[in-house]
Amino acid sequence: MNDAEYRRLVNILTVRACRALKVVASKGEDWILAAGKSPADYVAETLLLWSTNQLQFTGTPEKLEAFLTKVTTNAIISALRKKEVKAS
Repeated sequence: MNDAEYRRLVNILTVRACRALKVVASKGEDWILAAGKSPADYVAETLLLWSTNQLQFTGTPEKLEAFLTKVTTNAIISALRKKEVKAS
C-alpha cells in the first residue's frame, strides 16, 4: 500500500468512525469517550493492529476497508459500553 492509498484509507475510516459516534448521539444517549479518545485515535489503533499482523484478514483487498471499518466501529462500541464511560 502506497502513501496515497494509506491516507485515503485513514480518511475513509475516520469518517466512518465519526458516523458511528453520530449514530450513538442521535439515539439520545449521552456518552463520552474513554480517555478522551477521538475517532481518529480508534482508527490509528486499528491500523496499528492491522499493520503489525495482530488482526487476521484473509479476504480480498477490496474488502479490507469494510473489515477495518467493522473493527474500528466495534472498538468504539465496546469502549462506549463500559460503565465508567457513560456520562451521568
